[in-house]
Amino acid sequence: MHVHGFHLPQEVTVNLLCKCANIPATCKTTGKASHSYKTHPCNYCFVTLEDINADGAYDIDTNFCMRNDWNQLKQAQLSTLARSIAARKAVINIHSVCYSALNNLPRWMTTALSLVNFMHNFYHDFSILYFIYCYAYCNINALYKDTINSIIWPSSIGHLPSNLDSNHSLPKADQWRHLCHVLPYMLWICWKNTWGKIRSAYQTKPKVSYNMAAHSQGYIQLYCQGLQALSIPLTVNHHLAMYYSEVLQRYGPVYTCWLFGFECFNGLFEKVNLNSHRGGEMEYSLVRNWVEKQHLHKLVSVIFALNSYFQYCMHVEMIFLPKNASEKEHQLVDRVMHTKGLDCGTLSNQTLQFMGGEFSFNDSILICA
Repeated sequence: MHVHGFHLPQEVTVNLLCKCANIPATCKTTGKASHSYKTHPCNYCFVTLEDINADGAYDIDTNFCMRNDWNQLKQAQLSTLARSIAARKAVINIHSVCYSALNNLPRWMTTALSLVNFMHNFYHDFSILYFIYCYAYCNINALYKDTINSIIWPSSIGHLPSNLDSNHSLPKADQWRHLCHVLPYMLWICWKNTWGKIRSAYQTKPKVSYNMAAHSQGYIQLYCQGLQALSIPLTVNHHLAMYYSEVLQRYGPVYTCWLFGFECFNGLFEKVNLNSHRGGEMEYSLVRNWVEKQHLHKLVSVIFALNSYFQYCMHVEMIFLPKNASEKEHQLVDRVMHTKGLDCGTLSNQTLQFMGGEFSFNDSILICA
């Protein structure tokens, strides 16, 4: 690839890092057992689902039995040699891993390179517990309700439900992100004194050091242990929070903006009608819907480009729509091509065209693959 400071392209070694996916997506991609699996739901250690509410699940220093990446790769390869479903299931029950296509990549490590995503993990569990168990019983509930309902949200990002004073559950991480944007202001309104000030032990830090990350990890550990003392049921995400410090020190923070594209894809997938199909039919419906849109966009693009090509080169107008097509229909085709072209997966269309040796049209320019 081209590198700054070199005239000729340089050979660069890259590696794959699964950093922006949530826990279910990470498990499916890396061939790990599900996060709700009873035997070993954690990607890093051999804690069981029954131990999530036990003291050992939050004893970072002494109790964690960590996984070995080389052994995980070995067991994943052995699962491909199993001759029966029971034999493959035995590998998952003991080692919580199965084969993944990523295992064929050089330097791929199933545990070290599949990280805990802080944004999904923290928003889905820690924020929810904060509102359910810590805030709902405060005397400032009425003030909180009046203040948050008075906020005017931009129409481009949506808005929060109006009943957050009584219902503290939000279904999407994107909504929790919006709430956290205004939460400091909300807390200042609810906690301020007569002079408009609140007691603060620490000022806002412009940067985070390794020592601060380890120090904050200790507070999260005490928080989870305190929830245990109050007999509040915990989830596997609370156990995975014990690895925040390690992930931050090794790979740095995960920024919120990295998740925008994935959340948009989730919104698109929710609109696909699956008819409650199971046994792989759901994935097939998603892929079929996606491929159908790709071929439809490809058909419209070729028709529109041929028309533009003949108009430019031969000064002949080729009518590919029916003769009785209205001007509105012609404008619709033009709008789909120019406005929605970047949103329809042009990379997939170009790949199909190059593989088939077809012509690729871009407005009035003819390119032979």
